[in-house]
Amino acid sequence: MMKIALNTLIICIVSFTSCNNSEPIEESIYLSGQLFYELEKEGIEKPGELDYNYISSSQGIAHTISGFSILYEGYFQLPDFSLGLSKTFKDNTPKELIINSYKLLGASAGSSGPPLVGVKNPTNILITEDNIENVQLSFNSLFGLKIIENTSNDWNRLPLKLKIKILNLVYSIHITNGILQQFTSPIISNFGFSPSTKVADYYPKLIQCWTEKQLTNFISIDAIDKVDLKKLSYASRLLTEEIQKILSLKVQQMNPEFTKCIFDSDFGKVGIFSNKKDTISGDYCLVIDFGGDDIYYDNIASSISLSKSIGIVIDLGGNDKYYGDEFIAAGILGIGMLFDMKGDDNYNSNKAGLASSLYGTSILYDAEGNDSYSSQNIFSQGSAHIGVAILNDKAGDDIYLSKSYSQAFGGTLGIGILLDNNGNDIYNASESQDKYKLPSFVQGTAKGRWAESTDGQSLGGGFGIFIDYSGNDKYYARSFSQGSAYYFGLGTLVDYSGNDEFNSLSHSQGYAAHYALSSFLEIGGDDIYNAKSDITKITQLIGSGRDMSVGNFVELSGNDTYNFGNRSCGIGDISGVGLLWDKAGNDAYIWHKNKIYNTSPSLGKSVGLNENFMINHQFLNLSEKINKGIFIDNYGVNKFAIH
Repeated sequence: MMKIALNTLIICIVSFTSCNNSEPIEESIYLSGQLFYELEKEGIEKPGELDYNYISSSQGIAHTISGFSILYEGYFQLPDFSLGLSKTFKDNTPKELIINSYKLLGASAGSSGPPLVGVKNPTNILITEDNIENVQLSFNSLFGLKIIENTSNDWNRLPLKLKIKILNLVYSIHITNGILQQFTSPIISNFGFSPSTKVADYYPKLIQCWTEKQLTNFISIDAIDKVDLKKLSYASRLLTEEIQKILSLKVQQMNPEFTKCIFDSDFGKVGIFSNKKDTISGDYCLVIDFGGDDIYYDNIASSISLSKSIGIVIDLGGNDKYYGDEFIAAGILGIGMLFDMKGDDNYNSNKAGLASSLYGTSILYDAEGNDSYSSQNIFSQGSAHIGVAILNDKAGDDIYLSKSYSQAFGGTLGIGILLDNNGNDIYNASESQDKYKLPSFVQGTAKGRWAESTDGQSLGGGFGIFIDYSGNDKYYARSFSQGSAYYFGLGTLVDYSGNDEFNSLSHSQGYAAHYALSSFLEIGGDDIYNAKSDITKITQLIGSGRDMSVGNFVELSGNDTYNFGNRSCGIGDISGVGLLWDKAGNDAYIWHKNKIYNTSPSLGKSVGLNENFMINHQFLNLSEKINKGIFIDNYGVNKFAIH
């Protein structure tokens, strides 16, 4: 196993903290160092090393995230990595969210490093009170910006500073749209789409390789080879820089006579709305609303078509309702961003959305209020393939309802993130959903495309990053959820504080299978696991790694109660490493010995390769050194029961 000095170096690299800042490094050493100490104290032999090059070459895997190989070989650092992520993403501005997410993809554009001499921001233009009318005229000739609805000259009723910021943002959309065309044109070259093709028409063809198990047409696979994520990263960063200038602008008081002003442009409509109640629908590339209880319909804050690749909504106040028969906050071959700064809001999407990306960037950023998020389709609420998707709710008691592959899901070359900073939240309430139809691959999960037995086009998974910073939260899922991963993906869940309830049936809570990595980190609170799950069906939960995978489950404090079935709680399963480490507290372990894997052990055991189970025979010599289940809970007064 790697030495601690090397492990610390790995954390400096992949948690993107500065090695000159001692605090993150000290905490990284603390978790991994303490774990090594506990293993040595208990006389537990460390598992063998994993060789990423050997494993990946045998699978012929394509398109894994570059940092995955470092984490795979330094897998005991996963709890530290999760802690580093939670510190890095805490209280980020939208720009910081974008930069830090694309760093994980190895496609940073606009963070550290010296600027080139003489470089200016391409989206900045000089607009003053004296030249603003000339700028508007030049914008008309440059990209068709012209007023089409302007009741009683409402545009002139806006404060000058605000008009300047709006025009700068519109110009930024113009520049960014051009960069995105350079990003997308190689990708779509073989599809035969026209520039006016709507997102609803090209989305199914682009997503095909992740929704079909066996392909006969490989266009959706071939397109991935043409991706330049740094172009997408750059475009996304430029746009968020200008958006933040709008968000930070203090508009003291709106002119009470202002109602709305709508422009047309080559890249979609631009709408400026009052602080009254508005109903907003149509293909807007930009909406700025100053308040009121608004209702949004149609395509909202999403890519519109191949030539209109950007959608932005900035809503500064009110209890708003977003009803998406089309897409909400979806970046599909483009960028979709929704910023709602105040109010108790309701988001309801019938298609992939609420921060969903496919060859794009998406953000849903809600700053205040008790909000509800409901998704009627898979790949939602922080779900990404080829790009970044971020759902960040800053405050309030929120309810999240989703389908599968959502709530921080990372597909191929995708970083899917859900951050909830405050409040008592509910994730997929069983009271609102049939508990037997709860979603899978949610709440910090990732999945690649394993096609070894079908068309051979295997693709790596991405990173699913779920972080809840405070509150007494309730989690519900079916399988492969709550910090889990499958096939060259990394899934992580971090819950900082609160007395939380986690419920799932199987393959969850620090579970990884088939060359994958998972990390479940609970930092504080008295937590309860699987008390509301069907105890006749629970299995393979709480720190399990299967088939050259590593599943980590770490509980740092609190008096916790664990309900689990067979093959759970620190299981090395068929050449995998599984860890359950409960660091403190008086805990209760309740083993429900049901009929699922009824001869399998739990609590820190290893499950070998059955001769009838044909998997990884080419790695048998290696796998014997890897297979390891670890259970550590040596502090507090603990109780064990078998039911």
